[in-house]
Amino acid sequence: MPTSAAPPWTSPAPPRASARAPARGPGSLGLRRLAGLGLVLGLGLWGGTGCGTNNLGSKLAPPDPSATDALGQTITCTNTSTVAEPYVVDLRGADRSHLEAVMSEGIAVVRYDCDGLEVLRGCTVGSAVDPYTFVGVSMKEDQVQIDTIDQLRANLPASAVQLEGEVTSGAAIDIGLVMVGRKSIRDDMVAREDLKGPGCEGATHFVRSAIVGAFAVEKGTQGKARAAAEIFGAGAAAGSEANRRVANRDGKPEDCNNAKPGDSAPPEQCRAAITIELYPIAEERPAVAQGDDEGSGESSPPEVEALEAKCPPGFVRAGGKCTPPQQVASFQCAPMDFEQCTQQCERGNGPSCYNLGVMLRSGGSGRERQPELAQQRFLAACKADDGPAKACTAASFELSRAKQWKPYAEVLQRGCDRGDSAACDTLGYTLLRGRDELTAAPERGVALLERACGMGRSSSCRSLAINLVDLHLDEPRGLRMLELGCERGEANECVDLAMIHRMGRSAAGKRPERALEHDRRACDLGNTSACGRAGKELVEGKAPIKRDLRTGVALLERGCPTPEPGARFISLSSQACTTLAGLYQAGKGGGTAKDAVAVLERGCSDHRRFTCVELSAIHAKGAKGLKKDPAKAEQILRRACDDKDVSSCTALGKQLEAVDQGIARAFYEDACTRTRFPPLCRSSEKLGGKGLPPPS
Repeated sequence: MPTSAAPPWTSPAPPRASARAPARGPGSLGLRRLAGLGLVLGLGLWGGTGCGTNNLGSKLAPPDPSATDALGQTITCTNTSTVAEPYVVDLRGADRSHLEAVMSEGIAVVRYDCDGLEVLRGCTVGSAVDPYTFVGVSMKEDQVQIDTIDQLRANLPASAVQLEGEVTSGAAIDIGLVMVGRKSIRDDMVAREDLKGPGCEGATHFVRSAIVGAFAVEKGTQGKARAAAEIFGAGAAAGSEANRRVANRDGKPEDCNNAKPGDSAPPEQCRAAITIELYPIAEERPAVAQGDDEGSGESSPPEVEALEAKCPPGFVRAGGKCTPPQQVASFQCAPMDFEQCTQQCERGNGPSCYNLGVMLRSGGSGRERQPELAQQRFLAACKADDGPAKACTAASFELSRAKQWKPYAEVLQRGCDRGDSAACDTLGYTLLRGRDELTAAPERGVALLERACGMGRSSSCRSLAINLVDLHLDEPRGLRMLELGCERGEANECVDLAMIHRMGRSAAGKRPERALEHDRRACDLGNTSACGRAGKELVEGKAPIKRDLRTGVALLERGCPTPEPGARFISLSSQACTTLAGLYQAGKGGGTAKDAVAVLERGCSDHRRFTCVELSAIHAKGAKGLKKDPAKAEQILRRACDDKDVSSCTALGKQLEAVDQGIARAFYEDACTRTRFPPLCRSSEKLGGKGLPPPS
C-alpha cells in the first residue's frame, strides 16, 4: 500500500518552549543548516534492558511521548493547492521503488493534502511521453534537523504519523544530504483530463521535478549540531530500537564526488530522490493563447521574479526546511514584503536579499527604483552559499547594460552551475554569436542550451533546435527535435517548423506546402496565429498552394473566434482577424460589412495589431450597410493608442499631421514617451519635437 501520513500541519496550540527553538545570532551554526548532534553511538557493550535490547542507543533514547508532549503543533492545515517541495527521504522500500519507477517511465502523480503525501499507483499522465531529464549542478552538502511536529508534517508528510514520537522530549530527526542535480519535465501544467488509470481518485499534484543525490536519516538531539558527513557515518547506531524507526539512507556520498555540473546522468550510487517539486493539477486545461509567436530562436528574457518559499501556508523556508517563523531566527522573506525582506537580508539570509533586490529594482508601493542598490543585493545573494541561483541571473542584467562581458559570463555560469535554467539559457544564446570582447563559442553555447532544456525550460529546447538549424551547427538534429515536439503536441514547435520551411532557413530551401502542413497542425493544437497564416495562404492561393476559400475561411474563423458565453479566454490572431474582415467587407466568405466590424471589434478588444486601425477605417469611410462616422473612427484610434497600440498611434498621428502639425507634434511627443516606439519618436523629432527619452 502507498505510504500515507497525518496532516502536514494541524491542531493549533501554543508554541513550544524556547528550548525547542533556542535564539541564535546571525552567524550561528543554526542558520547554516547544521542539524542537532545525534545520540551517542554504541557498539553493544552494555547489558540488556527491560525492553530486551542491549544497545547504548536504546538506553539513551527519549521515552515515548505523552499526549501532552505530542501537542507541538502551532499551525492548522488550511490549503495545500499550492506549489510545494517536501522531502521524500522518509520513503522506504516499495514506496521509494514505486516513485523512482514511475519517474523513469512518465509523470508521477500524487495525493498531497491535509492527510499527508501518497504516491499514487495506477495513475499516469496520458499526454506524457518524455521521461524526467537529469541535469547536474554544483554538488552541495547540506544538513537539516526536524525538531517539531509542525516541521515534521510540513517536510516529511509521507510518514509523519509514524515519526511523531521521534520529535518529542528533546529528540529530533537529522538529515544529511548530498545533492548533485535535478530531474525535470518540460510540462509545467497537467490538467485533470490528462490523468489516466483507475488509481487517479484523489490526485492533487504532479511531480514537476526532483532533486537527486544521496541522503542519510538518523535520530538526533535538539540543539546539537553535526555535519552531513557525521550523519552519513552514524551507521553504528542503526541497530538501536530508538534509531530503527527513523534511520533511512540511499546512495553513497563518495560516489557523488564524481558528479559535475552539466552531467546528463547522476553517478550510479548518487541518484536517490531527495525532494520532489509538486505542482497542483489544473481542473481544466486552458486554451492555447499564442497570438503572434513566430519562433525566432532568440533567448527568452529571464524573469526577475521574487522567490516563493514552496511551503504550506503559515510556514517559511529556513535552513533547508519549512518551519513556523517563530521557531527560527532567520528565514526567507515573503515576496513583496519590503520590511521583512530588509530585516531578513540584514540577518544574512541570501534568498531574502534576492527578494529585496527584486523590489529595489522595480520600485512600486510609493518607493523609487534603486537599481544600483538592487544590483548590490543581487551580487551578494549570488555569492552567498545559501543564495538562490536566480540572483546571479538577475545580476547579469546590469552587467550586460554596462558591457562588462567577462563578469556577465561569470555570474551566469555560476547561476547555471547552481541550477537556474534561465542563466544557462541566457549565457548559451550569448555564446552562440558572441558579444564584443566575449568571443563566440558555439559548442559551449549549445551545451548550455541543452542544460537549460534538460532543466525543463521549454523555450530553451526550442531555441536550441532553431539555432542548430539557423547557424548550421547540426541541422538534422534541430529539425528532428522540432518534429518530435510537434508530433508530441507542442504547438510552438509546429510553428517553428512552419517558419523554417516558409522562409527557406534549412538546406532544403523554401517548402511552402510543408509550412502549411505544420501551421495547420499548430492550429489544430490551438495556436491562433498558425490558423491565421494557414487560412490566409488558402484564401489567397499563391502557387504552389491551391486556393481553397471554404477551408481558408474556416481556419481564419478559428484564428479569430467568436467568444462563447463562459468560454475561457483565447488570444486572437491579428492576421486572422484582419484577413477575415477583409473578406467579409468584400462580400466573400459568407459575411457582410457588419460581420467585418464584429470581427475587428473582437481583435481590437484583444489588442491585436492593426485590428483597431482597420476598424477605424471602416467607420471613417463607411461600407455597405454602414454609415460614415469619423468621430467614432477617431475615438477608436485614441482609445487604442492610450492602450499603447503603436499601430493606432501611428495612424492617428498621420491624420493629425494633415490637420495641424503643432497638434501632431505634441501628440507624437506624448506617444513616444508612453510607448518608446522608435518610429513614433522619429515622427516627433521630424516635426521639431522631443525624441526617445533616456531609459529610466
